Amino acid sequence: KATLSGAKLSYATLSDANLSGANLSDADLSNAYLSNAKLDEAYLQGIDLRDTEGLTESQLKKAKTDKRTLLPANLPP
Repeated sequence: KATLSGAKLSYATLSDANLSGANLSDADLSNAYLSNAKLDEAYLQGIDLRDTEGLTESQLKKAKTDKRTLLPANLPP
């Protein structure tokens, strides 16, 4: 389980990455590519995901978010 809290991952290609259980709270994922990234039990609290690419509702359902997590417009809150 990686600790990436507060990490600067903008524009990172994280497609197919296994981020299960990773702590990504408050990380910068602006414009990151997340297609097929495994986010099971990943901590996504306080992250602005609005500009990410490839993120799906299925991925988010398996992750841990909170009211500070900002989602892309195409995904339900």
